[in-house]
Amino acid sequence: MPVLKEAKYRVLNKDPLEILEMEQMELLADRGYSEVILAARVRQPKVKRVLKKFLLFEDDDDTSRMWKRSSFEHELSFLQSLEHPNIVRALAAFQCPSYLGFAMGCHPTNLYRGLLDVTYSEAESYTSQLTDVMCYLHGQRIIHGDLKLGNVLLDRAGVVKLCDFGHSQVIPEDTDKPDGWRGTDGYLPPELYHSQVHNAFKMDNYSLGVLLWALFFGTAPRDNINYLYKVGNGSFLKPQHKHCLLRLLALSPTHRADIWEIAGILKDEDTSERYGRKGSVCSLSSVSSSDPAQADQSSSENGSSVTERPESAAVWNESLAPPSPHPQATSCYLLPQTAYPDSGDVTTSLASTWSPLHKDL
Repeated sequence: MPVLKEAKYRVLNKDPLEILEMEQMELLADRGYSEVILAARVRQPKVKRVLKKFLLFEDDDDTSRMWKRSSFEHELSFLQSLEHPNIVRALAAFQCPSYLGFAMGCHPTNLYRGLLDVTYSEAESYTSQLTDVMCYLHGQRIIHGDLKLGNVLLDRAGVVKLCDFGHSQVIPEDTDKPDGWRGTDGYLPPELYHSQVHNAFKMDNYSLGVLLWALFFGTAPRDNINYLYKVGNGSFLKPQHKHCLLRLLALSPTHRADIWEIAGILKDEDTSERYGRKGSVCSLSSVSSSDPAQADQSSSENGSSVTERPESAAVWNESLAPPSPHPQATSCYLLPQTAYPDSGDVTTSLASTWSPLHKDL
C-alpha cells in the first residue's frame, strides 16, 4: 500500500502574493470555502500562476478550520507525493493569515472549455495519456475519485494534466471498496444506485469512460444520456476506441474493464484489424451476450438528443491513419503494481533552510 508524503508548506505572516509581488488577474472558480485564482507578477505580467486557496474567515469555528486544513493537507499530500508528466505539480504551498493554499503552473484551458475544438486525433492522444496516468494511479492503489472534463488541464503542447485530487483515496490492500464516493453528476457509476458491488477502481474507470466518450462525441456528459447506445451506433469510431468505451461503460462492475486491459487494447497495433474481423466492437451483440443489464440499456434510445461530431466524413477518414506519437507522450503502460516508496515524516513548519519563496515559482 502506498505511503503518501505528509503535506509540507510554509507558514507566512502575510499574503504570499504580496511577497511575490503578484496580483490576482482572474477568479477561475469559487466554492465558497475555497477559490481558484489566476495571478501574475506585477513587473512580469507574462509570468502567471494558478493558486488554489482554502479560505480562512474570522468567524470560522474550530470545526470549520480543522475541516479546511484537513481538506488542504489531503489534496496537497497527493500532489507532493505523485510524480507523473500528466499530473499537475504543486510548485509551492503556504499558510497565511487569510488562507491555506498552493500554487501550480498556468495551463491555458481544460477539456471542458475546449471540448468543441477537440479533433479525433487529439481525442486519441488524450485517451492514451489519460489511460497512462490512470495506470500509474491504480498501480499504486490510488483512485482519483472525480474524473471529469473540467479536472483535466491542457498545456500548449497538447499534454493533459490531471488536477483536483480533493476526492482521491488510497485503497487498502485488503479491500477494493472506496470510503464513500462523491464525484460529479453525469460521471457517476450506475452501481451507486443499482448495486451493492462497489469496486473503487471500476467506479473510477466508469467516470473515465464517460470522460473519453465526451472527447470522441464532442458532447458534455449529463444524466439522461444512454452512453452505451451512442457508442454502439458511433460508426465514426475506430474499432479499438469503440471497444474501450464499451468495456469502460459496462453497467455491471463485474464486466467493466480494469485500466490495464484498456491500456493493452490501445497499445495493441493489431487491435483494429483483429476486433474488426471478429466483429466484437462493431455491434452491441457482444455487450448483450455478456451482460443482460447492458443489453437492456443498449437496445433502445432513451430520448436524449446527442449527435456525432459535425465534422465532414473526410475529416474522419483522415483520422483513421495512425497519428504521429506526441513528443511528450508517455509510454509506461502496464506499470508494475508496486507501492509508492515511503517518503518519511516531513515537518509542516517553515524550514530555515528553504530557499526564498520566489524561487519555487
